[in-house]
Amino acid sequence: MSNGVSGTGFGAVLNTPTVESSTGSTSNTTAMARVASPAPTWPGCAGSSTSPSPGWGYSLLLTAGQQVTVTPPTTFTTDLNASNLYIEAPSLSASGSTTLQNAVLGMAADQVMVAGSPLTGAQAGGFGLGSAGSGPGGSTVNLAGLNATANTAEIAGSLTLQSLSIRVVPGSATSC
Repeated sequence: MSNGVSGTGFGAVLNTPTVESSTGSTSNTTAMARVASPAPTWPGCAGSSTSPSPGWGYSLLLTAGQQVTVTPPTTFTTDLNASNLYIEAPSLSASGSTTLQNAVLGMAADQVMVAGSPLTGAQAGGFGLGSAGSGPGGSTVNLAGLNATANTAEIAGSLTLQSLSIRVVPGSATSC
């Protein structure tokens, strides 16, 4: 979760990555969006992950930057940033307004480029969201109230977090 996200060079494709279950078996039947930006910034983030271990379940809670609010602010100042951030998520939504600029909805997934490189997992002819512009700048996204159920988050460059807090708590936590 975050109060918002701002990024230039944004792109997204639908794919079916290999996902491992809690039993160790794998499948590639879960559709996900692979979303990327070479330089996203955002005002605060909060995330949680719960271990399904029988008898001793726990949750890992991560917060950084500004406090994430239930109702996203209409404007925000960013204090977290990354380079080459990739997220695979079966669910991603914005509870506030979203602005896309220079974007093409329905671009062939294998033609979506982020920072001059194609997104891995893109299937030829599949649905993509890409840039109408040229070069690594291309499309931009600004959204308020990000909420994603991410399967993976990959930072292929760097990640700068202000006021990082990581906590482990017993049980199943649903919020930070």
